[in-house]
Amino acid sequence: MLMNRLLPSVVGLKIAFMTVHEGVVLLEGWTTSRNTECPVCHHLSGRIHSRYQRTIADLPWAGMAVKLLVQVRRFTCDNPTCERKLFCERLGCEVIAYARRTMRMTQHLYHLAMKLGGESGTEIISLLQMSISASTLLRLMRRIKPVIAETPRVLDVDDWAKRKGQSYGTILVDLEKRQVVDLLPERSSEVLSEWLQTHPGVEIIVRDRATEGAPAVISVADRFGIFQFNCFNM
Repeated sequence: MLMNRLLPSVVGLKIAFMTVHEGVVLLEGWTTSRNTECPVCHHLSGRIHSRYQRTIADLPWAGMAVKLLVQVRRFTCDNPTCERKLFCERLGCEVIAYARRTMRMTQHLYHLAMKLGGESGTEIISLLQMSISASTLLRLMRRIKPVIAETPRVLDVDDWAKRKGQSYGTILVDLEKRQVVDLLPERSSEVLSEWLQTHPGVEIIVRDRATEGAPAVISVADRFGIFQFNCFNM
């Protein structure tokens, strides 16, 4: 019962062996379903062609990394009209095809990446006994489709560095909801003006530079911009 709570919800997965090697929990097992569905024609097949092993990382247990070593079967599709002659059985929505991590581990990594970023994220993740590179974290963040935010009433406009000292863009933040609205590829006033014209409804803009494209909008200088202005004019 406890093992079922610790393992991801994979239908028909039987764990036969559990060993600990160099601080890593290795769970070896196989699937038990007699028939499986072809991913192309959805025809059920029970004719096994061959087997291979999948290594899937899961959430750590008590400070130890966890890996699932699952014997997965290849099946022959019995549908003569199907273009797929051989196919691998699927392990359910918790372990998608070709994935090297469980879905619940991927979700944890995504939330950590969104909060901490690439380099900082890898440092914290390594302390949690999960291994991933900064570039993989960034790719994981880019896979998620962004949520289209509503046009804010109070908009904060600032710069963000794509490559510090070389390339910059513009970040737009809803100050009332405290969430990012959009990222613009440049920090020019023309790009911001075009965005404001296509997103009517902004009433107040908090900025550190001139804003065009919305003459009816109230512009407010942020505290950092006022501090910079005073320093440069002392």
